Amino acid sequence: MSNNQSVRNIWSITEDSEKKRVIKQFIQKHGEHYTEEDLIKYLTKKYKITHFNPSFASVTRKEH
Repeated sequence: MSNNQSVRNIWSITEDSEKKRVIKQFIQKHGEHYTEEDLIKYLTKKYKITHFNPSFASVTRKEH
């Protein structure tokens, strides 16, 4: 399975509230003019998706 497909699979099961939070973070970092490829790269990093580990393992955030 490709990284793009893994991202799409994870995104499809992600709760709407989480999607909104992630998109807000992405737009703050990249602005509103982005490509689908930019978003896929961001999500791949965020969820640490690799060819060998296409799992839902979100990066741990420090809560203050």
